[in-house]
Amino acid sequence: MGKPQTLVSKKIELLPIERSQNKMYSNKLLAVLDKRVRKDPALLVFYRNGRVVAMDVSDGISRLKGMVAANRKKRTWDRFAIYTLANRAFLNDVQALATRIAMDDRIALKNFAKAKNTTEDVKRDINKWATGEVRSIDRSLTPLTRKYKKSVARLDVQEARLRKGFSKRIEKARDAARQKKLRAERDRRIEKLKVQRRKLGPLRESILKLQALESTFDDVKF
Repeated sequence: MGKPQTLVSKKIELLPIERSQNKMYSNKLLAVLDKRVRKDPALLVFYRNGRVVAMDVSDGISRLKGMVAANRKKRTWDRFAIYTLANRAFLNDVQALATRIAMDDRIALKNFAKAKNTTEDVKRDINKWATGEVRSIDRSLTPLTRKYKKSVARLDVQEARLRKGFSKRIEKARDAARQKKLRAERDRRIEKLKVQRRKLGPLRESILKLQALESTFDDVKF
């Protein structure tokens, strides 16, 4: 006799639908699941605060996509699990049994011991994606940050030299009128430097936006 076929072929358990403020996470997660689950008949289980709140059946993750879209407004669940079946004929029966156990009696949904645990594979795919996104951001962020710091340092040096030079000239000036004229000239040149600093504003804003985007991936990784 051949080896008995397991009822549940794969399990992906208790994945969060949202992480941090990264809106790209759920889209990427669905894309990863699409490749992992394909068109396999699946039981979808939805949790809120650790309790099962809903179940559904689907070919692949077609129903999950709709549930994710609806959940963005209602926030009725926060984690989900997917169990793919080797035989679609048992899908509705499995759903009925799981619903009876998990939702009527309020006891935890049991793992399917022989199912291949694909949860870590999905997490690994998400981590790989997040790492790639951070590296891509860094490739843009690093030269911008270097350029901004170099420009600010140059202006700092110019301003320090300007103030030091005028300070000596003002001390050497013998009359108040001459000192006043030198102070006015100093302030005029410092204002020019301030204008140059303000021109760095858009560059600084770009850096801050990239840093903020990069930080969202810190909490995306598992």
